[in-house]
Formats: sequence, C-alpha cells, structure tokens
Amino acid sequence: MPSIAILGSCVTRDLFTHLPAALEEVALGPYVSRATLISMAAEAPREVVGLLGGQSAKKFDDRRFIQDARKDYFQILARHEPEFLVLDLIDERHATYLFADGAVTLTKVSRDFLTAHRIQGQARTVSPFSADWQGLVDRSIGPVTDRLRRLLPETRFIVHRARHCERYLDGGQVHTFEDLEPIRRWNRYLDASYDALQTRLSAIPLQVAPAHALAGGQHLWDRTPFHYDIGYYTDLWSQLRQIIARHAQP
Repeated sequence: MPSIAILGSCVTRDLFTHLPAALEEVALGPYVSRATLISMAAEAPREVVGLLGGQSAKKFDDRRFIQDARKDYFQILARHEPEFLVLDLIDERHATYLFADGAVTLTKVSRDFLTAHRIQGQARTVSPFSADWQGLVDRSIGPVTDRLRRLLPETRFIVHRARHCERYLDGGQVHTFEDLEPIRRWNRYLDASYDALQTRLSAIPLQVAPAHALAGGQHLWDRTPFHYDIGYYTDLWSQLRQIIARHAQP
C-alpha cells in the first residue's frame, strides 16, 4: 500500500476525515502542520528549545509547537520515508516569531509559551504581507525544498494547490464572499509560491477543478475561504488516486 505524508495544513489532512475509505488504499503517515516557510527554513531558537527541555505533549496543538520549535518534523519525515509527500501552503496565514538565532511559527500555543517565560520581547513578529514578509518567504523556499530533497531522495512530491475560495455553499445555494480582495491577494501569493515549490521539487501538481472549489457546505470547521465543502474532497481524492496509480512503486 503506498504511503503518504502531509506537510501542510488541515485542508489536505481533512481529505481522510471526509473520505475515510481513502485509507483503504493508502497508508497515512506523518502530518506536519502549523509551520510557516520562514520558520521551517530557520534554525531552532536556542532559548526556546532550552526552555522546552525534554518536554513532550499529548495535545495536537502542543505537539505542533514543539515540533516547530525544535524543527523535529524534518527528521520525522525522514524516518518515515513516505512514497509520496503532499504539500500545501494554507498555514502561511500564520505570522512568524523571528529570534536572533532562529524562528518559530506564531500560534496561540507559541504565544502563550513565550509570554509565560517572558521571552516574547526577544522576538520580532513578521506577519503576512508586512514589509519584509515576502522577501523572507522568497529566501526560505530554497532552503526548505533543498532539505526535503536531501532527506527524502526517493519520495515523490505532490503540491496540493489549495487556494482561498471566492464562493461558498450555504443551504444548498452557492454564494460569493463579500470581500474578495483579501482572498485574491492570498491567491496571488499562493499561486506564485506553489509554482516555486513545483519547480524546485519537480513536484506533481494537484488542484481541484474550479467548479468544486467551494467553501462552506459540509465542512468540518468554521466558514472560511479555506474550509472546503465535501465536494472539494471528492474531486481531490479522484485526482490524487490517479496520481498514485501512475507513480506508485510497483
């Protein structure tokens, strides 16, 4: 059975929650999320790692923070050696804490941790679309993709070109979100970054047909442009299983 790991967000992981029968055809491996490109390209900030010590966590959000702070996810992926790694960039919506010697993604857990240990003031916050954010992202894609290629030489990379939907389902009717400019701004960024990932990883593109790119409907979370209706996942799985059939090891 082909093995798949995820480096991205819930928009890819939710495929296997919406359509659990897919797990009869693939073995789902590690799921890495809540990590920005800027954080993944950086070193582990020494003071944060020192304060964590040997700490582990059972809660999902706590584990994400610890993995991101230590940059453990690269070794987790390398140990698993997935046949396919699916990437998406929806978690780029998070800001990043920049320390003098590293970085960590800004989430509620990381903010509370830094505040509790009184080290939040040592970090500079870089938010999406702030002055130097794009430049930092552009400089991060190379180191991240180089590391993935080095650690996973036999893995086939798939870029799930997840975007922010302009339309959503509600009560069986299709509606358009009122404020489209933020959605389109994010999609311009995502499209360019997915292009860069595909090129540097020689990755296979995976993108849902526009007719199925709807938020809302039968979604798992609150209504946002990146929480998709189940129809999105039906189309996503149809395409993904074709990719696996073409490229899986015999």
